Amino acid sequence: MPVFTTTSKLSHRFPLPPTGSFPSAAVAILHDHDWAIRLDPELDTYTLATNNIEKGEMLRTKTYNVVDHMGGIPKSIHDAKVNMEIQITDVDEGVDFLIHAPMGVVQRAQWRVTDDAEKPGEWQLVAETEITCSRLLMGIIKGKADADAPLMGQSLIEIMKKDPEGRERGDSSSSAS
Repeated sequence: MPVFTTTSKLSHRFPLPPTGSFPSAAVAILHDHDWAIRLDPELDTYTLATNNIEKGEMLRTKTYNVVDHMGGIPKSIHDAKVNMEIQITDVDEGVDFLIHAPMGVVQRAQWRVTDDAEKPGEWQLVAETEITCSRLLMGIIKGKADADAPLMGQSLIEIMKKDPEGRERGDSSSSAS
């Protein structure tokens, strides 16, 4: 690893409401890539990458081209519009994210619906994130990831309360704007 590159890890846990057919309903919501991408409060636009369409819609991993409008980035570092490539992989317990952003920023995240070992019979969403980037950027990138995780957790909880069986969502994961 280059001398100016560092890695940081974040972990968030969110207790899920005791409703629905867990864990399948919660996992189906996580497999809705449109929902997951739109959790980003700085989202400008996104599209499904063309390589996904060529390979067919049954892929477990799909790639999206995402543009964020990140006003908090100093103009001396980068333009406020940030183009990223995001790969989302559906797994049995949730989703994996691999994000490639400008200036060598790589972010990996795993969102999993798991049983809560401290509270038998209850479920939780566990979001584990690893960020690798320049030491100069780590504060900005880590701060954004740390602030966005609670939005995702709260959104899943709200959906589970409104639609406990996950019927309004599926693992469509092919929506794009």
